[in-house]
Amino acid sequence: TRYYIINVGDTRAYEMYDGISALTKDHSVVAREVELGNLTEEEAENDPRRSVLLQCIGASDVVYPDVFFGDTKKDAVYMLCSDGFRHLISKEEIYANLNPSVMLNEDMMRNNMLGLIELNKQRQERDNITVLTVRTF
Repeated sequence: TRYYIINVGDTRAYEMYDGISALTKDHSVVAREVELGNLTEEEAENDPRRSVLLQCIGASDVVYPDVFFGDTKKDAVYMLCSDGFRHLISKEEIYANLNPSVMLNEDMMRNNMLGLIELNKQRQERDNITVLTVRTF
């Protein structure tokens, strides 16, 4: 089975298997600066331009989406999330709560995602918080 992702903006897709891996790239100023070697990942997380998008649906007259595809893995979790879901929680927290060993059924998946949404709210996230997961077996 394959996945196909068409992406514009800073919504991200991840694969969680034996770690967490981003499947998409942001269309943001800081992502471009990291790619060019002008910023480190750590600097980008605190850069005041981190929310400045180079293109997005609804605000850009023309968009040029990126297309990503690959083979799905057995016993993996695939996640699509808004930037508000991932601003104030770490990749380690996401993986600890959404990795395949703790996402075994629909109730566990829902509860684990809701737990991270609540953690974001407790940390005063102001952006929209959206997350969707798919578990393979």
